[in-house]
Amino acid sequence: MPRLWTRMATKVVVAQFLAVVGCSLTVTLAHAAPEDVLKFLQNTGQTGVAQNVGLDAGKKGEVEAIANDLAAKTGSKAYIVLLKRDEGPQEYGSLYERLNMKGKDILIASNGTQWEVKVAALSHEAKQAAVDRALASSGDAKPIPRLKIVANELTLALSQAKGQRLSWNEFQAANAGKGWSGQRMSSEYDHYKTTGQLPSGTLATVGHSAPVPYTAQSAGIGFGTWAFMGALVAAIVGVVIWRRRKRDADVAGELKQMLSGPENVMTDVYMNMDGLENHPRFGQLLDAANACQAKLDELKRGTATREAVAKARSLNDEANRVRRMFDEAKMAR
Repeated sequence: MPRLWTRMATKVVVAQFLAVVGCSLTVTLAHAAPEDVLKFLQNTGQTGVAQNVGLDAGKKGEVEAIANDLAAKTGSKAYIVLLKRDEGPQEYGSLYERLNMKGKDILIASNGTQWEVKVAALSHEAKQAAVDRALASSGDAKPIPRLKIVANELTLALSQAKGQRLSWNEFQAANAGKGWSGQRMSSEYDHYKTTGQLPSGTLATVGHSAPVPYTAQSAGIGFGTWAFMGALVAAIVGVVIWRRRKRDADVAGELKQMLSGPENVMTDVYMNMDGLENHPRFGQLLDAANACQAKLDELKRGTATREAVAKARSLNDEANRVRRMFDEAKMAR
């Protein structure tokens, strides 16, 4: 026990020094209890990372870079607490007030699947949306890629909250974890410049039938006959419309199901291409991935037809081929 406290005291002294010079620090705690985390973060500078999940040096560097980037872009403090899967992050939310954090200061605590995000300048809905988009974008990705997306989403939300537009480079950085192609990134940025908001997603197209025109009663035909004919026509038209909508809904459902495969594959490809930048065929690999993503985006934007379903089925094979190319490149490193 004395040795543990000696190590902790040494870390606090080092943390105080780094706080003065403005550097970040990562501490590994045997048991990341809120009080231990509080003592550590009280002696850091603009950024600090506390974790008890056994990150290696490379992963620690990644998390520190996320905290430093978040603090630099928002001009605020950025503290990150990483926990084991069986430890809930909710109890760490109270550290926000105890650390005298306010405004745009950011505290993120997570065990990889559960998140506690504290930012006084953002509403609960904005913070929840950032986490939801991270989980939706990264699928089954590991916690650090998810953490990157949460940080990017918070950066974007804070920029929108203060009414400022992001530059092209800032917009790319804020959306780097979403796996968008270059074409889609440009399109989304144009939309953002115009509206100041990111698209909430493509809405499903619902068909509307034209109203049946009213026909005046003709001479020689009784009102009862016209009423019967009108009811019959309305019934026939209703059946036709119902069958058309059911057919369109079935096709749309089938297309959505077929696109989920290549969409998950391409998300996995983009989320795991780190480290291949120096590969001699990286440009060729990236072109293949972007081409596949462009086809996927086109099908998602287009009308649900049988032809689109067939293209989606073929695209699934192409996406798997692209993933194999990246896997082979990683194995050859």
